Amino acid sequence: MNEGGDARAAAWVMGVMDGTVDPLEGPPDGCGDAGRAAAESYRLLFAADFDAAVAMVRTVEPPTPYLMAVRRQVEALCLASAPGGFADVDLDASTLAGAMAVFHTCEAAHVVGAIPDAIRLSGDCLAAGVTEPGPRAWLRLALVRALIFQGQVDRAEDELTLALADARSPLARQAVRCLQAMVSGLRGDVAAVVRVAESMRSRIVEPRSYADSGLALIGAFGLASCGFPAAAAELLRYGSGGPGLPLLPPALRAYGYDLLIEAAAESGNLELAEWILVEFDRMDLGVNLQMIAVRDAARARVRLSAGEMADGVAAAEAAALRAAAARSELIGTRALLAAVRVSSSSPAAERRLLSLIDGVGTTELRAWVRRTLADSGRRPRPLTGAGLDQLTPTQKVVARLASRGLRNHEIAELMVLSPRTVESHVTSVLDVLGVPNRVGIVRSAHPRDGVDVELLDTLTPRQREVALLLVEGRTNAEIAAELGVVTKTVEKHVSMVLRALGAASRSAAVARLLGVEG
Repeated sequence: MNEGGDARAAAWVMGVMDGTVDPLEGPPDGCGDAGRAAAESYRLLFAADFDAAVAMVRTVEPPTPYLMAVRRQVEALCLASAPGGFADVDLDASTLAGAMAVFHTCEAAHVVGAIPDAIRLSGDCLAAGVTEPGPRAWLRLALVRALIFQGQVDRAEDELTLALADARSPLARQAVRCLQAMVSGLRGDVAAVVRVAESMRSRIVEPRSYADSGLALIGAFGLASCGFPAAAAELLRYGSGGPGLPLLPPALRAYGYDLLIEAAAESGNLELAEWILVEFDRMDLGVNLQMIAVRDAARARVRLSAGEMADGVAAAEAAALRAAAARSELIGTRALLAAVRVSSSSPAAERRLLSLIDGVGTTELRAWVRRTLADSGRRPRPLTGAGLDQLTPTQKVVARLASRGLRNHEIAELMVLSPRTVESHVTSVLDVLGVPNRVGIVRSAHPRDGVDVELLDTLTPRQREVALLLVEGRTNAEIAAELGVVTKTVEKHVSMVLRALGAASRSAAVARLLGVEG
């Protein structure tokens, strides 16, 4: 093995990633065959000559550990697959070449859908101690990307703070800002995302390489996450060299095509969305579950835009299942959210989709879904277990008391607060939980409680139907539509249910039906 050659090649690649070396000028002398193959393939990758990059990285057999790591990343980006697995990867991160080899391997793991391996490898390497700030920053950024796609937004934000301290080069700092924009998009911080997008437009005067397209992709994700799909598509095309995204490696075009289709669908340009999907379908994604999930998500958007609800929901569900298998929670949640946003005409479909989001997402992604729906003028139905842990201590107490059916003045009496203060707390609880009324608080506080069958049997058949719909948190208008009666009739049935259960309010009735002690 030529360790000196690997070290020189790794230092050159580090310079390319930091923006201090022009990748188009080629690697230095003294790298040896393996080091030169690694550096040259990276140069070709940055120059968007993807077929040549794959051919070059395969020229030396057997490869050194560093060349093998570069080969994994290049093949993952260009072919959506990587040689070998990641479970038994053993690299020495105490040297520059070793730390960079871990970085290349983590990037490959993420692209092929082995996100837990990307998190484990980068986390273990950072915990072991990487002495140089350059590779330490890029390793941490690889960890952040994997965490975001897994839905661990809080931890990603913490790691970004640490990455910023090590990001010395302009390109590394820009990468930090772009990932911060992605986090901000999921947090709903529109101003922060727009600032980064404007900064990128001014920096990328004329996109030249994979570095530009990669940053544009991350920035586009941030814009799309906070409700600007058209701006996301514009930034993506601009930073990736045009409509076909030629500067973006083939595997990453999967993400790019989904973002472009999202923008076309949102603008009502179904013909463009279908045209991009045709191009997407031509891509050979092999067995890469994550990228196949992205294509399923894109197909869901097109079918939903065409009014084909059943096919669209089925494609969104397929995307969620495949993304969950790859632990790429962001991709699955994005697909399901697209279906939820057009499912208001089918309450049953909406409930199923929200249930799937609850199953594959994280607390942070569920909060993003609720915020996105609220911003679009819709308030989602309660998600199972969707967030009492997000409440302040006082709000938790108010929520628990409200979930037992207590009214504001009763809660005020118990907590020695004014009714107006309690009313303010209840409003905040509804907003945080993303539920429309106090019944939603009951369901959030007691998500797994079943209905008391014996109590239900004391009601008439029609009253039982109404009672079960009350437990689901349905409004009078929704119950009327479900049962095919007028709202006035529902009001009478609700009053009779309350009287039969000895409850003073809808939430108190639901609490009793769920066996919650009043």
